This record gives sequence, C-alpha cells and structure tokens, in this order.
Amino acid sequence: MRVRTLLYQFAHELLQQMGELGQRPAKRDLAAQVAAIIHEHYAETITLESLSESLNYSVPHLSSYFKLRTGLSPIDYLIKVRIDKAAALLRETDATLKEIAAGIGYQDSGYLGRLFKKV
Repeated sequence: MRVRTLLYQFAHELLQQMGELGQRPAKRDLAAQVAAIIHEHYAETITLESLSESLNYSVPHLSSYFKLRTGLSPIDYLIKVRIDKAAALLRETDATLKEIAAGIGYQDSGYLGRLFKKV
C-alpha cells in the first residue's frame, strides 16, 4: 500500500512538473494510427472490429475518438480513401471501373458507381 502511494505521488509530481514546463505527456494519437492503417490496407477488408482489435481499444471508444478527431467515422473515412483512390485511378489509368473496384476493395463495380454518385 505504501509503495502504491509513493508511486502515485511520484506520477503526480512528474505530471505537474511537465505541466509547468509546458510539456504534455506523450500520448499515442489513436486517430492517426487508425488513418495510417486505413491508408495502408484500404484494398483489404477492414471492419471496426478488426481495427479495434489491432489497436487494442474497444469499438465504441475507437469509433467515437476517431469521429471526434476527424469528423468522420472510421468506415466513412475508409470509403473516402477508397473513393479518392478510385478517382485518381480513373484519371491516371485506362483501367475499367470493374478493375478499379477490385483494386480498391470492392467486388461490385455497380456499388462503386453508386458510392461515386452519393459522394
């Protein structure tokens, strides 16, 4: 019990001193981690469950934190990344819509067309 009390006092004093120096404790930016995973694996199947499991956070926490930081849910962000990539591929290549859809993670090119209209 005494050791725990000393540990808490030490942590409190350390945080207080960091605050006086204008420093904040280093915190992993969860939103940046989620965005990095999405950008790296956008062509694969990504679910909220797989994201939360890989980052060791609950689905509600991950989703609400990401939306707070970016204004989009993780799945809406994934759709935006895929649509942006599809638009770039349509401009820069001669690939068909079906090929592009498959390349960005959609099996149905009709669904990709509907997403384009929606976005």
